[in-house]
Amino acid sequence: LVSNPAFDPQRYAIRRLVEERVDTLDKIDVVQLDWRNRWQTKRGYPGMQHTVDWLIIDTSVSLFPDSHIDRVTHSPADTPSGPAGMVLTVEFTLAGTRFVALNGGPQFPFTEAVSFQIDCADQAEVDRLWEALCEGGSAERCGWLKDRYGVSWQIVPRVLPQLLGDPDPAKAQRVMQAMLGMVKLDIAALKAAHAGTQAA
Repeated sequence: LVSNPAFDPQRYAIRRLVEERVDTLDKIDVVQLDWRNRWQTKRGYPGMQHTVDWLIIDTSVSLFPDSHIDRVTHSPADTPSGPAGMVLTVEFTLAGTRFVALNGGPQFPFTEAVSFQIDCADQAEVDRLWEALCEGGSAERCGWLKDRYGVSWQIVPRVLPQLLGDPDPAKAQRVMQAMLGMVKLDIAALKAAHAGTQAA
């Protein structure tokens, strides 16, 4: 976030939901984002102000290397999606890939039509990301989950496309059948299905 000379530290706070404490900001040059952050400000006339969310970030960036929030843009005017000053776009980098999230308003909820597929090197990475992203969300079938905000993720072992793409159709079919019976993907069980044996 870039420093703003008009920034008033009394009007902003970081609410750290994990630690149940509120820290007022005395500068906006550097902010360390925790797992869950709710940035709030006050709106309304003097004496009738109320606290509103300025920006909520589920800092999944902490789960992936080379991940950060790059830029936040606010709407300069009221729109059908919300009032002036609301967060309009968030540009972020996730595991080295750049994205732009557009706030279309509550009338456009998240669906499985857009998901993040994460390529995992081993079972430890599958387990770590699955547990972290499922917290407050819901597990789906075949390696899919929804995080606490309803965003869909696919936590996929790197070896899966290789196993499914085996030129031996019997091996590929066994892997597919094993995967269809899973929630979180199990690499050992997928390899055992490929080999035609049972996982230990």
